[in-house]
Amino acid sequence: MSRNTWNIYIQESGGSWTADGTIYVPNDVLEDETLSTHRKVVLADGSTSFVNLETKITKSDITFSWYNLDNTDSLITKLETYLADNSTIKIVNHLNEAYIGKIRNLRKTHPIGIEGVIDLEMTLERN
Repeated sequence: MSRNTWNIYIQESGGSWTADGTIYVPNDVLEDETLSTHRKVVLADGSTSFVNLETKITKSDITFSWYNLDNTDSLITKLETYLADNSTIKIVNHLNEAYIGKIRNLRKTHPIGIEGVIDLEMTLERN
C-alpha cells in the first residue's frame, strides 16, 4: 500500500537542519493548539489582573498516529532512534507548516488478531 509522506529534518549542533528523508503522513487528525502564557493574578483590592511573561504564547505537544504499520517498517526504527538520541526534529507537512521539537514518547499497540501489524503513536514536545 502506498502512503503519502512528509519531509523530516534533524537539527545539528550548530542549529542547522539536515534532511533525513520522509515519514508517512499521520493517519489521524492533528490538533495544533497555541496557548497563552499569561497568568491571572488577584490584587489586594480583590480585583484581577493578567500578567504576561516574556514568552507570550507557546505551542502544546502534538500527537501523531499511524495505523496498520508493518511491524518491521523503517518508520518505527527511525522514530526510536530520534527518541534514543534525544534529537530535535522538524516535520514539514504538505502545507509547508513545520512541527519542531523532541519526541517525548512512542507507543506501539498490537491489534489483537492481526499478525505483523502495529499502530504507532508519537508525542512531540514542541519548542
